[in-house]
Amino acid sequence: MKRTFLHEALVGILALSLVNCAKEDLSMTTDKDPTSIEGNGLGEGNGRDEDSLCRINKETIKYTSADYISSTPSKPIELWTAKQFAALAGNDDALVGHLALCRDIEFAGWYSSHPFFKIGEFSTKPFVGSLNGRKKAIRNFRYEVEYTGVGPTYGIIHTGHGIFGMAKGASFHDIKVIDATLHFKTNGSANIQAAGSLLGYGDSVLLSNILALRANVEVTGSGISIGGLVGIAQNSKASHVEVRDSSVKGTAIINGIGSALNEITYSLSKNNQVLSTGTGTSSQAISGIGYVQKISWSKAQDNTVAGYRYVSGAGEGSEMQNVLVTGGTVSGVKYVGGLISQMYCDEGVINPIRNTYTNVSVSGMEAVGGHIGLYGYEQPANNQSCDEPREHQSFTTSQVKENGVSKPAYIGTFNGNGVDKTAFYFDPQAFGMDPSAVSIQSADYFKNANNAPMNTWEFAADKWVMTNGTLDIPSAGYQN
Repeated sequence: MKRTFLHEALVGILALSLVNCAKEDLSMTTDKDPTSIEGNGLGEGNGRDEDSLCRINKETIKYTSADYISSTPSKPIELWTAKQFAALAGNDDALVGHLALCRDIEFAGWYSSHPFFKIGEFSTKPFVGSLNGRKKAIRNFRYEVEYTGVGPTYGIIHTGHGIFGMAKGASFHDIKVIDATLHFKTNGSANIQAAGSLLGYGDSVLLSNILALRANVEVTGSGISIGGLVGIAQNSKASHVEVRDSSVKGTAIINGIGSALNEITYSLSKNNQVLSTGTGTSSQAISGIGYVQKISWSKAQDNTVAGYRYVSGAGEGSEMQNVLVTGGTVSGVKYVGGLISQMYCDEGVINPIRNTYTNVSVSGMEAVGGHIGLYGYEQPANNQSCDEPREHQSFTTSQVKENGVSKPAYIGTFNGNGVDKTAFYFDPQAFGMDPSAVSIQSADYFKNANNAPMNTWEFAADKWVMTNGTLDIPSAGYQN
């Protein structure tokens, strides 16, 4: 199976959803304890500090159509209360608004009287403005819905679920989403697609400096493209985004952060459960960070990632550079990797992995590797060579079990020259096809940054660092 399989499957699902997609008085709550301190590493402060943007209290204002239309990023709609924020949902005028949070927005107790709430509808009514969170939080957002797939709704795919259901060309920055709960139930042939704590479906969006803490995004039944922060964000980029202490569950394409982005950089997925509830081959493409085109300067730590096939500690991105995966477990049945589940050269196209390290517990039944599950290539077209190096300057000290038996495997199965690599190794030059190029070292060897391959990496305060033999990328994740 080529790496393009999941992309093709995703495109098919989206095309179907375009045809079949179905379309949905709280006073300001008491502020959090003023003794809590914003900036504790998780961003759980009271969010009451004001700046020049929010100097005049506007919590009683009801914004008009003209207010939304005339808003700009420098003169945004100022949101002070849950009531003002909720007024954005179902409001076509608000879809063009540029928004800013002036306080933490508390939704505790809201769901019982307002059970359906999201901003922007898939395909027809996307949010096209911006949200400047000003490092304030959206707290205790709750969204629950059940879809059936019988009678006239047979075959329906319900797309785009989150605080923002659909966004196009929008930007989101400096936002904290804390204790969000999104629960979905499907039966019959109904299907949930593209759900995330902040954004369900995005197209050409920018996401920067966003924290999702203790998010719970789960589908009981059939759910595809479910993420801790975003479900799907095509043609989009994310930087300094973080999902922590969260639970993400669905059938296929389940990710700690999100899927379909062009790039995720300087981002962190930590202490999350990323699990497929599907069975057999319906359970696939499960990753600690994301199924995206490129992941760089990012890390996955202490996650539990599990599914049937194509299960990975970091992601299914075609390119990975400067990525760290440590702690936690990655488990599946086939094509399971501590970094990436499969790596192919397709018609001479080289998709590099460079400067990556994994130290995670990996287990499965077939093609199980500490770094890469399946490594191979398809028949090149036009005599293009697939022998060029694709895996550079990387190493693993992961613990691997295949069929319950421990084996020190960098790659689970190598489908190039029929060689099954079964040893810890790195290759400071390039991986190549020659088994003699493998360099085997003990774990202690890799605690010295002067040793290859780390001696070619970029070490700086905001890049790689090594402290007492432990590698880290300290600038990855939300910056408070």
